[in-house]
Amino acid sequence: FLEDYNKINKKLNRCMKDGEGYQCIKDCVEKWIQNKREEWKKIKELYLQEYKNNNQPDYLVKIILEELHPQTQLNEAIKPCKTFDDFQNFCGLNGA
Repeated sequence: FLEDYNKINKKLNRCMKDGEGYQCIKDCVEKWIQNKREEWKKIKELYLQEYKNNNQPDYLVKIILEELHPQTQLNEAIKPCKTFDDFQNFCGLNGA
């Protein structure tokens, strides 16, 4: 998952930035980001629903990512943030 994210991020950065401004002429990046936000909202709802319905304690994805060894892929994915908490705040995911 993180490897795929890093590959997509590199491709999007080429489309978005050329050193002087944004290159994207069809707003494809913004459309893609909005689409992913909607997809992840649905995934999160299904995930939380699954674990709450089975009377199992919630298991935060954050815990899985923080325990990931080696954390090279995670660190690459959350750039420029240093920690996962910083990344959550950067993305507006406080308490999500």
